[in-house]
Amino acid sequence: MLKLFFYKFPLSSVSYNKVYHTSIRSCISLLFLILFFSCVSKEKESGDKQYTSELIVYDSLDISFLGTLQVSDFSESRETYLGFDFQLNTILEFDQNGLISTFKPIEGPNNYGERLYGLGYFSDTLKVVLSQKGFFFYSSTWKLVKRLVAHDSKYTSVNSQFRLLKYVDETRNAVLALGEESPSEIGIFVEEKEYYNRKQHFSLVDVASDSFKSFINYPHESIYRKGDIWYPQNSALFDFDSESKVLYVLFEIEPRIYRYKLNWDRVTIIDSISTLPENMQPPMSAPFGQAIDELKSLAVSGYYTNIFVKNDTIIAEYQKGINEVSYGVSSVAEFSQLYSNLQRRFLQIFVNGKKVSSDIEIPNRFMSIAYADGLNRILLYDNSAVTGEKDSFQRFYYAKITLK
Repeated sequence: MLKLFFYKFPLSSVSYNKVYHTSIRSCISLLFLILFFSCVSKEKESGDKQYTSELIVYDSLDISFLGTLQVSDFSESRETYLGFDFQLNTILEFDQNGLISTFKPIEGPNNYGERLYGLGYFSDTLKVVLSQKGFFFYSSTWKLVKRLVAHDSKYTSVNSQFRLLKYVDETRNAVLALGEESPSEIGIFVEEKEYYNRKQHFSLVDVASDSFKSFINYPHESIYRKGDIWYPQNSALFDFDSESKVLYVLFEIEPRIYRYKLNWDRVTIIDSISTLPENMQPPMSAPFGQAIDELKSLAVSGYYTNIFVKNDTIIAEYQKGINEVSYGVSSVAEFSQLYSNLQRRFLQIFVNGKKVSSDIEIPNRFMSIAYADGLNRILLYDNSAVTGEKDSFQRFYYAKITLK
């Protein structure tokens, strides 16, 4: 059974269209953050800190691959990972022993194209790829089994979070992905207030009928819908508990995890969990209609970068943001080096809706979490800019988090 697939570009390879983010940080944005902490309805407050937490690295994994491999999913039953190289348009499957198989589409009916939006396990025998051409289902040997094109025409905008999940109820199997009929398709853009009132973050596609629906706007109490400013970091991070059908949503700069009950016919908000990050800088922002240096914002803003849920445990990851005094780059290459060397990243642990320890800093020789299957099996990206690892292989590290 599919868990979730996620892709987030590590900044060591900056060649994608989410090179967002600048402008002077507004004092107004900090004011809204403070106000947001103090008044939100239907939330679960963080509990007292009960544990001393520690991130322990216990093994490494080298994948023989000349590229930049990004992990998108993990199969618990098979203990295998799926990943891909965005620049090389190549998919890989690997396990603790190394590389298992690779797949690069060629011209023909099974070609999903050059733009991959998501990748993961739909079942033990099926993999699913989301591209600009639709959803492609492949066998274990990469033979095309099924194609869905629901979003191919009317729904053309797909969010670049690169995570998919399988939704199952009594009557249907479906795929949930970040994506929507974007307001930008009708001429409403991210610098405009109406964008945040209309944007829907998720798409659900019925595998049998190829029917399609979008849902979940920014909540009315969300920081994105307050005031007259906009933020370059405005995407939704998410994970899903398939048994309870609870969807966990974490917007990038918002100190809150929203929980939704997901059904095909109805999506309802359950509550929210206050995250209270201890080391996050305020995000860059600007008045509506005013531009921002989005590359700079990507470095100096504090924002969430990942969320993983297993049973009653949540792991949330965020970056602190680089001090603006340290920022001064004139190229993407300089940006990548600065980001890798100076960016600090932290983890938060929640159990039963309560924050249970102080935030955990990830050592700088690791980039971020590639995938987390609970507290005891965490895969970390190597920060090659710091460790100096060669390009003849890609190194990952296995880690766990202890609570004492």
